Amino acid sequence: MKTQSTFAGWDFNTIWYMDSNDYPKLRVFRKPPVAMCKNISVPLDATGNASISASQIDDGSSGQV
Repeated sequence: MKTQSTFAGWDFNTIWYMDSNDYPKLRVFRKPPVAMCKNISVPLDATGNASISASQIDDGSSGQV
């Protein structure tokens, strides 16, 4: 009863999700993501552009997709 194959025709890509050994739940009620960012200083190059990576500013973000 606790597998996606039991729920034929249910849309587990966009509407429903299942944690292991649990029943289907609506995606809309999932825990929202939390964005945690570091403050950083970014120098500009001669043309006024800057480049950063996610690892430079990520400070422990979490969330479910």
